[in-house]
Amino acid sequence: VMKGGPKLSIDFKGGTMIAVNYTDPVDINEVRSALDQATIDGQTFDFSNAEIKHFGDESNVAVRLPSIDDEPEQFSHLFVEKMAEIFPVLVPEFMPTQFIDFLKEAEFEVQVLSPEIFMVERLLIPEMNIPDWNSEKVKLIQYFFEKIVPLKSLPNSQSSNSEKRIYVSRKLAVKRHLSNEDEFLPLLKKHKFSKIYLEHLSVPEQVQLFRSASHVIAAHGAGLTNILFAPADVKILEIRPVITSGQFCFENLFSLGWPGSEHLVPPRSGEFALPLELLDEILERWQGEPKI
Repeated sequence: VMKGGPKLSIDFKGGTMIAVNYTDPVDINEVRSALDQATIDGQTFDFSNAEIKHFGDESNVAVRLPSIDDEPEQFSHLFVEKMAEIFPVLVPEFMPTQFIDFLKEAEFEVQVLSPEIFMVERLLIPEMNIPDWNSEKVKLIQYFFEKIVPLKSLPNSQSSNSEKRIYVSRKLAVKRHLSNEDEFLPLLKKHKFSKIYLEHLSVPEQVQLFRSASHVIAAHGAGLTNILFAPADVKILEIRPVITSGQFCFENLFSLGWPGSEHLVPPRSGEFALPLELLDEILERWQGEPKI
């Protein structure tokens, strides 16, 4: 015998429930207004009458959408991207132009902050946490870039022999550039490597370059994140100043799909130089190894 009848709960009538976490509190009315004409995968929807509310705190927003006929593929991911576009991406004026241009090409609203905005007497910056890479994040990033930078097949005149062997130079960087670069470049050239400066490439150009890479050699640095777009059988040599550089962040990333990676730490402490004999040993070994 049930006293008082069954306990009533929310009756979910179908559709999609999406929860989004922003870094700051957001106004629900702004979200609702932005969703009254939302274009997703070429279709325009009016979600202004959807159930939109905060949960937890005002930086968390939940949207319950009704079932949609002919719902686009990957609709949930596309809708989350649309939610991200509601509020502008704040970037400092000194950010490289190619990154600002890319954000605009990706249809993000961008607000460039002038130097006058940054007025502090004392600035405390917490230590960066270890990047939490996982397969789901990798897939989302790759999916996003496949939309913005569509995959292109190689022209008929090209073959697998034309896959790129690239050395990412950090000579233009403030720190972590290899001091003896001029000495080992002839060795790299002998093995058909090309030197590139990522600073000279737009974001789409970087993506396309790494998609065609067969071998990558680079000093530890943000440019190695482009391995996200490289083939699974790419061979990678990460040159670290010390064994624990970046708290093994790239090693963790590469473990999610790029088994042909290895690292090298220059033997002389305090000198970021690449010994030619060690590099030659790796290049000769690569030459004789079959592709994974």
